Amino acid sequence: MIVEIAKTFNLSLDDLILGNTVVKDKLVNDTKFVKRIRLSILSMIFILIAIVSALLFTSLSSHVSQDGVLQEPWFLVILAFFSLLTGLIIGMVNLVLIFINYYKYARRRK
Repeated sequence: MIVEIAKTFNLSLDDLILGNTVVKDKLVNDTKFVKRIRLSILSMIFILIAIVSALLFTSLSSHVSQDGVLQEPWFLVILAFFSLLTGLIIGMVNLVLIFINYYKYARRRK
């Protein structure tokens, strides 16, 4: 993998391993960017699960079983609530990480 990285950035292995700070900074920033993208996707998936669960709850009808018990899909409400909460928490963590990274980058530039 190191050889592929060296080829991609058109560097020798010595420069790559022994301290070309530009490449090191680029790799670190790319890794952080990929992690932020993954967190964003995960957050969107949880929010989408919440929306689908809420829509299913409103579209599924309740019925009375042969025992005379009312059957309603309340588990969808719980699933929607916790999925939405999880998605929002992951999204907020992602935003905090973005702001922290921006603040560190702004301090380094001074």
